[in-house]
Amino acid sequence: MTGALRAHAALSRFAPLFWFRSPVERHPRLGHVQIAHLGWRFAEPHDEFKPVFEAVARDAPRHVEWRFKAAKNWLILPVRLTEESARNGDDFGEAQITVTKDQDFCLLAAKDMDLILQAIEDAAP
Repeated sequence: MTGALRAHAALSRFAPLFWFRSPVERHPRLGHVQIAHLGWRFAEPHDEFKPVFEAVARDAPRHVEWRFKAAKNWLILPVRLTEESARNGDDFGEAQITVTKDQDFCLLAAKDMDLILQAIEDAAP
């Protein structure tokens, strides 16, 4: 099962999803490792789950620093990606392109994503 399918399945155990996004591990045409992150929105608000995802983003990773953000969409993403997005005028797509150029960082983030997904699976109802 790919990381995106695994993430979708784990998050769906908490509550039905309205929206979900996670990049494929490798770019389908160019073959480079993409920067790992998760974005989702539950079909209905579930603020009671926020502490679970805050803990996952804080405690599961071992290689890079991660952040959980909850607004309209909920996100678990490397802090470096949020910082790069802010430097690019909140252009998330441009931030992804910039960070993806650092393949060593992307490989470390991918290792962390495996740990994050395991922690989400372990915490799921």
